[in-house]
Amino acid sequence: MRRRVGVGKEGISVGNKMKEGKKMGVETRKQGEKMGGNRGTGFSVGLFLALALTVMGCKEKEEEEASGEKTYRVVAEYEVSAGSSLPSNIMLLIDKSGSMGDLVNEGKDIDGNDNPECDERSCNSGALRCSPICSTRINELRYAMGDFLNESLGEENSPPLGKFGLTLFPSSWGGASEAVQFAFATSDEDAVLRNSIVDIQTYILDKLYNSPDRIDGEQRPIAQGTPTGGSLRFLLNEVHELKDASRKNFILLLTDGLPNSNSKNEQDDKELGYCQDSNECVCTSSAISCKSKTSCGRDNCLDQEGTVGAIEELFAHNIKTIVVGFGTQVSVDDPDGIASEVLNVMAKAGGDVRECGEDSNCTSYYPAADRAELLKALKEISKEVATNPCVFHLGSDRPSSAELLAVEMNGGRMAAGKNTYSYDEDSNTVVFVKGGELCKRLESISSEEPSHISVLFLEEAP
Repeated sequence: MRRRVGVGKEGISVGNKMKEGKKMGVETRKQGEKMGGNRGTGFSVGLFLALALTVMGCKEKEEEEASGEKTYRVVAEYEVSAGSSLPSNIMLLIDKSGSMGDLVNEGKDIDGNDNPECDERSCNSGALRCSPICSTRINELRYAMGDFLNESLGEENSPPLGKFGLTLFPSSWGGASEAVQFAFATSDEDAVLRNSIVDIQTYILDKLYNSPDRIDGEQRPIAQGTPTGGSLRFLLNEVHELKDASRKNFILLLTDGLPNSNSKNEQDDKELGYCQDSNECVCTSSAISCKSKTSCGRDNCLDQEGTVGAIEELFAHNIKTIVVGFGTQVSVDDPDGIASEVLNVMAKAGGDVRECGEDSNCTSYYPAADRAELLKALKEISKEVATNPCVFHLGSDRPSSAELLAVEMNGGRMAAGKNTYSYDEDSNTVVFVKGGELCKRLESISSEEPSHISVLFLEEAP
């Protein structure tokens, strides 16, 4: 079964297409030409749809016409309609707590080469005198984000991925983010958006790495706690552009640990149900939280309730929070399972749950242990935040073969080709060719002028 994606105010809502085992339609149609199933060459999906899929099924009329010796019937029909064509707002919220200075691969640089200076004495959450090429969490994140933002610039025939902003966690315990490092651009022009992305990319690569206490007079960038809840609430209250109802709005949260730094946090282990041998709070200063027998400072206590509450408030304003858990503690090395459980709850509250298919071990958030895994996760996320009206993603539903997918406009069958569309099996995506009749139609759609463009799944009639 596939996610059915339909249009809400921001262009996306989720539901099920059909009940298990029930076919959608029985309409028999002519196969008047060879079915369009040519795979696009050189196409790489970097954008997810800003489109709607509305299943049109259970049609009873029959219309038999010969096509050689075969007739076909429509088993599912999807009406293609444009969502908002305005670029999405994408606020990057980056965790720069002290633990981001810890090593990912000891003795290695970010490219996997041996480097004896990249050891625990130089690279840890306290020393902060580590080379910017050593394989620490912050450096692996820097380079992955650099690659991701470079790909987000778009190309000559495709717009940038969206309007980006940047907010960092603060450099003090008990507080929340109080400033936006880079606000959203005030223009939607491609050139302006690209310049904004380059500025953010340059800052991340030049400023966010393990360092002495000050760089060019600035406070050291990697330090202190993980005030996730307070920082999210700051964005809700202070960044009014995120409440723009004319476009999709996202917060992309990249964090390596459990939320804390809430001085008003009153939760304890008994309330949360994680640690059965103590009524103290879940202490986030240790990866093995439940085995800590000592009391925990309030700023180090897990702030699950406050963080999830902030994410729910954001979602109530149609702002989705995408959660990326970076580092081994939130991906593979979590003996108690607390980090995974908390980040799962956060991701579900944020309204942008990762698609898992039949993978029973899949998490609702995006886990990434190193640079390569993080870049892979970011590429998946790019499909969610994109607003290209000429890219139509079919989710987990697929035609039985490429030859049995067809496209109609105003009731007339359109053959796949250089000026119409292509179907990419690997990404299960229909791409309407930029500058072609179908893409132009989608780019100019309004409520007064519906598209009448459909994607059909066919099967040979018995």
